[in-house]
This record gives sequence, structure tokens and C-alpha cells, in this order.
Amino acid sequence: MLVISYKKFSDWFLEAMVKLTRPGATILVLGSVLGLFMRQYFYTALALALVSVYLLKDVWRSWPDSDARRLYLEVGRDQIRFDPSHSIDLQMAEKSVTFAPPAMLSEAKSETMLVFPPSEETLREMNGD
Repeated sequence: MLVISYKKFSDWFLEAMVKLTRPGATILVLGSVLGLFMRQYFYTALALALVSVYLLKDVWRSWPDSDARRLYLEVGRDQIRFDPSHSIDLQMAEKSVTFAPPAMLSEAKSETMLVFPPSEETLREMNGD
């Protein structure tokens, strides 16, 4: 009844429900109400059905598009930048990763390079004349 009077569920609970996707959260909540009815917990099922109306209204309408959820996700993205396991800048600063310039995987086999178009002498040599 406290949830209904405040008309707001906790952010972590709504976030967990949204991660199930909105249809998945609906199936979970209504399935639990049905399970309580089948086990003959009628009053508990009625109370959960009443609370689920407000919960599903929050999940389907207000929470996914709310400024609070957007802010919650943006704060998470900002905080992950300072985690050394995800930030290449912090890894470079801590010298746990280094930059190696690109190098050829195979070494050159000859000292001379073939220039296009080859000279007539080189062309004759390549053709076996």
C-alpha cells in the first residue's frame, strides 16, 4: 500500500523489470498472480494484482521514457569511463597497455624493389630470356 500511495517503485526494481522487456515483465507479474490464485492464496493474489496494475503502468509508460531512467543510464556510462578495465585512456596512463607502431609481419626477401614499369633488362630477366 505504501508503493501505491507514493505511486513510485524503486529504480533498481523497475530497471530489473525493464531488462526483462516490457512484455516479459508483464508475463512475469501476471504469471505470478495466476500462480498465487492456483495455489489458493486468494488474498495475496488480489493484493499482488492491485499492486501489479501500478507496477505495469510504471513499466509500460513512465519509467522507460522518463528523465530519471535516462539520467541513470548516462551516469552509468560516465562512471564506466573511470573503470580501468573499460577505459583505454586509463589503461594507457597506468602503462598496463602500450602502443606499438605497426610493423610488417614478413621480412623483405630481397634488397631490391621491383619498380613498375620494369626496365627492359629486368623484364627480360623475369621472362627467362
